[in-house]
Amino acid sequence: MRESLKAIYKVLTTDEVLLRLLYYKSKNDKDNPLDESKGNILDKDDVDRWNIIEDVIKKDSSVNDLENSLEKCRICFYSGARNKKQNYLISSQDIIFDIYTHININDVDFRLSWICDRLNKLIFNKDIMKIGKIYFKSGSKISSPTGYEGYRIIFSFEDIN
Repeated sequence: MRESLKAIYKVLTTDEVLLRLLYYKSKNDKDNPLDESKGNILDKDDVDRWNIIEDVIKKDSSVNDLENSLEKCRICFYSGARNKKQNYLISSQDIIFDIYTHININDVDFRLSWICDRLNKLIFNKDIMKIGKIYFKSGSKISSPTGYEGYRIIFSFEDIN
């Protein structure tokens, strides 16, 4: 399971589009976070890049700091249920992604949906762990800190015990 989470983390932290969607706030509907005039996050020096990444992508369900912070977006991801299949050697492993977007950011450009779409493009039906493809299991609105909108996406993949 650890290796699977590490592989997913690498996908999330090396995708410039996802990082831009999580980091750059749009002032209006013409202010595109993907605009080339905004700095490339992956080109920043190591300290700045990892400060950004560690704030917008969490390897657990941490949201305690969101209510008292500046307006931001965040993805929290962590392992979910593990269910044994008919074959005792193979289990189905869920990976949970909780996506949070401050309402002021979401109101400008539907950022929450935009991030969910990008996440789906990066994860769904991909062979990230080299054991099999990742499948969409479910998605639903979740309770969020004050001032935020939240959505949970659960993906599942087959894992070897």
